[in-house]
Amino acid sequence: MQFEEYRHALAALQFGKRLPTAIYVFRDGTTDLGPRLNDLLKTLKAQYELGDEFNVVKFRTDELKVSFLRYPGFLEEAHPALNHAVTIDLVNGRVRRTNYRDNHNPPILHRKESFLPQQHPKRKEFEDLTRAEESVGLYAQPETIGFKLNWEQLLGKLGLKIEGHRIEKLGTEEARGESGKLKPFEEHVGEDQVVSYVGSPRDAFSIDSNRSRTACSGSLKTCPGLPTPTATSRKFSVFSFLCAFSQ
Repeated sequence: MQFEEYRHALAALQFGKRLPTAIYVFRDGTTDLGPRLNDLLKTLKAQYELGDEFNVVKFRTDELKVSFLRYPGFLEEAHPALNHAVTIDLVNGRVRRTNYRDNHNPPILHRKESFLPQQHPKRKEFEDLTRAEESVGLYAQPETIGFKLNWEQLLGKLGLKIEGHRIEKLGTEEARGESGKLKPFEEHVGEDQVVSYVGSPRDAFSIDSNRSRTACSGSLKTCPGLPTPTATSRKFSVFSFLCAFSQ
């Protein structure tokens, strides 16, 4: 498929979550994306041995790349986490596979209704959840909520929880945990390392000019079996920085 043909096929899509450089769609056995995209996905699934568990497809709009994404519980969970991704370059055939199964802070989905066609039976339920989340300010900073830990921190700050596809208020004991103390914040430094600290995130970290954060004081510790972080040079993402300051 040539790029212009690919772009026209994407432009004809009647649904999908549209971002500046990508369109995301949910797919199952009944999803119709039009003849050209249907044929493309059928060919790629067979060629790269991709099963139906890859239930979300990401089409890049600025280049010939397609990603098959596995979101277990897409229909059942309010904000399902990404489990596995397979990205295929349609120009050279190269494939990149990324496993998020053991990642403590995987990407999660919001506004799931936009992934579905208008006639899908779950669309209204997802729309209702999105409107409820907007009404309580959960989408005020959308750039910070796309990862599991950031989202959980924001819910905790606002004293909320998600049950099914409904928002509920946290009870006092739920907010503080079994020990009666607020749960410690966990920071992910890389794919294989998790760092936790004890104390106030406001005291433990400062932001630098590159919009990352550096541990500068406070008590840092690592999870068992992982190397000790450097207290004066460890860098963290701006998303987790904002997440920490939400406590």
